[in-house]
Amino acid sequence: MAAVWAEVLGLDTVGVHDNFFDLGGDSLRAVALVGALRAAGWETSVRDVFEHRTVARLRAAVPRSTSPGTGGFEPVEPFAMIGAADRAALPADVTDAYPISRIQAGMLIEMHGGSGENRYHNITSFRIRDDLPFDPDAFRRATDLITERHEVMRTSFALSGYSEPLQLVHAAASMPVVHEDLRHLPETQRQSVLWEFADRDRAELFDLTRAPLMRMAVHLLDDESWWLSITECHPVIEGWSYHSQLMELLRAYNDLRQGRAPAPHRPGPPSATPTSSPPNCAPRRPRRPGVLARDRRGVREVHRARGLDRRPRGP
Repeated sequence: MAAVWAEVLGLDTVGVHDNFFDLGGDSLRAVALVGALRAAGWETSVRDVFEHRTVARLRAAVPRSTSPGTGGFEPVEPFAMIGAADRAALPADVTDAYPISRIQAGMLIEMHGGSGENRYHNITSFRIRDDLPFDPDAFRRATDLITERHEVMRTSFALSGYSEPLQLVHAAASMPVVHEDLRHLPETQRQSVLWEFADRDRAELFDLTRAPLMRMAVHLLDDESWWLSITECHPVIEGWSYHSQLMELLRAYNDLRQGRAPAPHRPGPPSATPTSSPPNCAPRRPRRPGVLARDRRGVREVHRARGLDRRPRGP
């Protein structure tokens, strides 16, 4: 178990009495740790990590399966979490549906509560340093690939019309992408134009009934880099998946523009340093903690873990 901790935390060794959070652990790494421990055969949860905090205490508290590699996890079949009447009423293009969580419901209420703050409606802009000219066609194909691969990119909300509010996974969706070249403007104006776009886009909430609940924009400000802005409805995706999706998108884009087939998706925690795509800069707007992962049992555990349901910082 200590070896698994060390791998997830990026350390050479971990002492059995070392505190997970003192070693650099946080909410996102706790999710990654739980996934790695389950793969190694320990039936544990995010709540267990927050409660026990050391290898020794966690090892004493959780059982280990006799079949490492499954972690005792039993996949949830599509539509297994809704009733027959709700399933019969679903649109024909829906491939799965399940209830929204209480925290997601709370986020949506605050988002559409009339405060004017648009809480949990986030836009984050990254400067992508790049040695090659931006390729709009390759980027579009990369967004299509990520949307096809990940159900969260094809998910909408149905807050009425069923016995309870649901998340609907659609068979297909298309990522909205804006591409704008600002290099014709005076250099002193380009950055302000980008921030003005970000302010306008954050003011425009999503139609919750239409997937994807995310959109992207690329702005060219100079010949050495480009800016990627991602606007997302935060109740549909949490920070770990967000950054994993971002790095997967950049790697796929880099492969496609150079005529290579993108690498297959391998679920796991996002890499701190991309190996085949340009690095990104610090985002302009802060990320906020979130609530949804495709593993629905994991969703419930993340909701219960401390620290993942904090109120957002101001925009």
